[in-house]
Amino acid sequence: MKDIRKTNELNILRTFLPVGTEEYVYDLLKEHPVQFKIVRPRKTKLGDFKVVRKVHCSISVNSDLEPLNFLVTTLHEIAHLHNWLAHKDNRNIAPHGKEWKAFYKQLFKPLLHPEHSALTQEEKEVLLQHINNPKASSCSDKVLNDYLRKDDAVLVKDLSTGDRFALQNKVFTIEKKLRTRYLCEEHFSKKKYYIHGMAEITPLTKIIDK
Repeated sequence: MKDIRKTNELNILRTFLPVGTEEYVYDLLKEHPVQFKIVRPRKTKLGDFKVVRKVHCSISVNSDLEPLNFLVTTLHEIAHLHNWLAHKDNRNIAPHGKEWKAFYKQLFKPLLHPEHSALTQEEKEVLLQHINNPKASSCSDKVLNDYLRKDDAVLVKDLSTGDRFALQNKVFTIEKKLRTRYLCEEHFSKKKYYIHGMAEITPLTKIIDK
């Protein structure tokens, strides 16, 4: 008898993941006890991994991600699950240290194999560069983000000092570029914010009266 629950879960994953990767991700999620949730978009993160009282593990991923980004984010969080299971009693293990990076790279290997046809050669090349030195946040990976970004998306890094933009219903002015973030002033409150250069924004060309 066909497993109806599995079929339904695979169909859901197929809606969000690159076609052909859903079986692999499904098996990973069933390998260890973990609750997997696809949630409403969040401005501060693409996904997360949580443990409650060292018993209940959960992974959540934003529902608005492009398929490849959904895959990257899901494997990022599954790597946290594997890292926690292997080192949960060791407080010296960093969340995105060498141990997590090793698990993260290992999770990608089957998908990047030459005989695996779910991903295009271009996607595989981008992901190979990405896992060579994965970041704590995929937003910090310029090569990956340049590839994933929407054709019409405008990022903070596309603007110049003095330019204004809208983000989360607020208006900001860029004051200074730092390493990966930009020092910005919120127009009405005059408060200072550090905003990541890869944040998608709406550029403003009109002068706003003070």
